[in-house]
Amino acid sequence: MSRFNIFAEREAFNEVTFNGDYPNLKNIFSEHSKIYLNTTPADLAKELQSESEIFFFLHAYAGAVPPESFEAQFDNVYDDPINLVSTPRSMYFLKVTSDRANQMQDAYGVIVQSVDSMDDSVLSASFFRELDKDEVFENGVIFGWKYLLNFQIPPSNAIVIYDNYLFKDIETKGDKYILLVKRILNGCLTNCCRLL
Repeated sequence: MSRFNIFAEREAFNEVTFNGDYPNLKNIFSEHSKIYLNTTPADLAKELQSESEIFFFLHAYAGAVPPESFEAQFDNVYDDPINLVSTPRSMYFLKVTSDRANQMQDAYGVIVQSVDSMDDSVLSASFFRELDKDEVFENGVIFGWKYLLNFQIPPSNAIVIYDNYLFKDIETKGDKYILLVKRILNGCLTNCCRLL
């Protein structure tokens, strides 16, 4: 399974992993993410060898992947926020104001937080609704998908909708059954199949 990319300033990394009370973000950082820090490769190598926050993070969380240096992406994003779209399945913790972070999120569909005001509830919500076949959704002028998706969603540049009436789980080819699996690769829905 591919990991979620996190681009974090060092202050945000330290706050989430050791100093603050961010259980949801800490879980995302340690279990589900590849972390890129705004630091030089040489500085990162020194920290991995010393008893720094990064060193303790890796030893405290067995599932954690060692952070990598990626100064160029931070420079690109600070220079022009449109560069956020080059990493669509990511979350950024930047040295910007909360208002600026919200503007960047809204403009480019990538989660951006200010290192000065991090929200631990990000990516912790879910939505599930079982629908009956031929059920109609409408409320005045809002109908169809606009009615169904009328709730707060995180910044996004893609959405996956699984519908049993539109997408089959199993298909037959002669006397063989094929299990169809939907998955996301870089924000795009793809169909894969496995012979049963």
